[in-house]
Amino acid sequence: MITSQVRHAIPQFDEWVVPEDPDFEETGLKVASTIRIARLAVAHEQVIMGRLGGVSEARLQSMRGHLAQWLGGLLPTS
Repeated sequence: MITSQVRHAIPQFDEWVVPEDPDFEETGLKVASTIRIARLAVAHEQVIMGRLGGVSEARLQSMRGHLAQWLGGLLPTS
């Protein structure tokens, strides 16, 4: 889930995306936002109507790392 309500973000876990980031334009976001890693979902490609944006490889690796640590019980979620 991506939200502009950055106050709900979990520090050192969720991914902050701000206009100063080198990949901000690539994301398609209009304002600073948070990618809520614990709120990711899987959807079949047939229900996705289009692509709005993307993330850089570096940001994707960061999110994968946070998710792997969380699933391994190494990071708190609150």
